[in-house]
Amino acid sequence: MKLARHHAAWGVAIVLGLTMSVPAMSEPKTPKEKLQAMKEKAKERREERKEKREEKKEELKEKLDKMTDEEKAEWKKKHAERKEERAEVREAWKAYKDKRKERRKARRAELKEKLGDDIKRPAVRAELKVHARRMARLNRIRVLAKADGKEEVVKRVDTLIAKEKARHDKHIETLKAKKDEAGKEEAK
Repeated sequence: MKLARHHAAWGVAIVLGLTMSVPAMSEPKTPKEKLQAMKEKAKERREERKEKREEKKEELKEKLDKMTDEEKAEWKKKHAERKEERAEVREAWKAYKDKRKERRKARRAELKEKLGDDIKRPAVRAELKVHARRMARLNRIRVLAKADGKEEVVKRVDTLIAKEKARHDKHIETLKAKKDEAGKEEAK
């Protein structure tokens, strides 16, 4: 009788062990499996977005069918205006990107004049990198918001840009002060 209970206990443990490990086994283990799972998820998301776009197109077609001729003409006029505005923004962004080398050269000269040899310090370089990334994102958000006619977003981004510039200047001054303090201690 004891032996039967012992085997039954092991049988239950094995069953429980297998059921506990089944979810773990379904998770990808190797990098290839993980990559494949990521690709499948991305494909699903693309398909969902495609379905949503198609639904929006159908809704728009239904909406246009219900409109009168005057409403359709007004809608088409607004649509054409928005399309022109987006094209202008696209051209402006292309011109902005084309002048990147000139802006970079000017910014580097300005930083070299402002920071001098401090520009070579790792902490300063790290701060410049953070600042550049944040400013690039904020500027891009501003361009896109302006293209969509979202004036409130443009105002908010302008305040964020001002805050980021103030934060950056303060941080650079702090780094300069730390260097000056370290230099004075070494001189003693």
